[in-house]
Amino acid sequence: MSTMLVSTYNVLADAYVRRAYYPLTPDAVLDPARRRPALLSRIEALDADLVCLQELEPAVFSFLEARLAARGFSAWMSPRPGRPDGCAILAREPVRVLSVRSLAFDDGRGGRPSGHVAQLAEVAIGERTLSLANTHLKWDPPGASPEERWSLRQAGELLATLGDSVPAIVCGDLNATPEDALLDLFRRNGFLEAHPGAPPTCNPGRRAKTIDYVLVRGARVVEPMATAPVGDLTPLPSEEEPSDHVPLLARIDLADTARRAGYVPVRRAADRGILVQRSAGRAGRRGLPGGTAASTSVLAKSFPL
Repeated sequence: MSTMLVSTYNVLADAYVRRAYYPLTPDAVLDPARRRPALLSRIEALDADLVCLQELEPAVFSFLEARLAARGFSAWMSPRPGRPDGCAILAREPVRVLSVRSLAFDDGRGGRPSGHVAQLAEVAIGERTLSLANTHLKWDPPGASPEERWSLRQAGELLATLGDSVPAIVCGDLNATPEDALLDLFRRNGFLEAHPGAPPTCNPGRRAKTIDYVLVRGARVVEPMATAPVGDLTPLPSEEEPSDHVPLLARIDLADTARRAGYVPVRRAADRGILVQRSAGRAGRRGLPGGTAASTSVLAKSFPL
């Protein structure tokens, strides 16, 4: 077997929940005692083999780890220095996690680092291995110059750490929309989005947008699964969605990686752009909670993490 289901999901740390951010979300939906089992059910519904989580707090990690073990999952967490949350990887057969380490971004330009991290893993499926990065990049205020942007520095450091590894997958909340220079940086380094058309994954400030991604280099996206619909007025969190983000899910094939993914080596550029990818996938539906629908409530979370 060379295929696996990969998911990324920002689960919304309880520490960042403020009632004022979610005026039309029922109080009960924001209760941590209710959100934990709801997150567990949402993750179970994905039926993924490899899950990358962001904004996960240690207590929630322990809760999920204990209960998902019965479904064959192992779990690893990388806390963010000085922050209440971090990133976590969940994996089960046929996926085997060979190693995991944390990369604390040295992004302070001589000052204090942001406390953001990437979780780096070597993953195997069958006889094939890949490099995996799970991260939550820092939000930059609108109008910030490239030199001022934390996220660009973090992305550059992550790409330099990944080097020329093929195949490779980057999952996470990148706090950047598809037209942003940050996504162009990943594309110039051979990564393409697993979900064509950039389905919205959140709606801060009543504006639906895509900031969560499964980025793939040197592997074939067999099936980008449909996401739960998110519009400007979709309530997040909600009865169906326990976070203010919705998860992404894609089936990825590692067989004959470079050749089958359509990679062609190109001349090395100053930005370390090393590969070009051409791939296509067919849309499908998987991992959506029952009864998911657009609604007329709002999300008002809008603050830097």
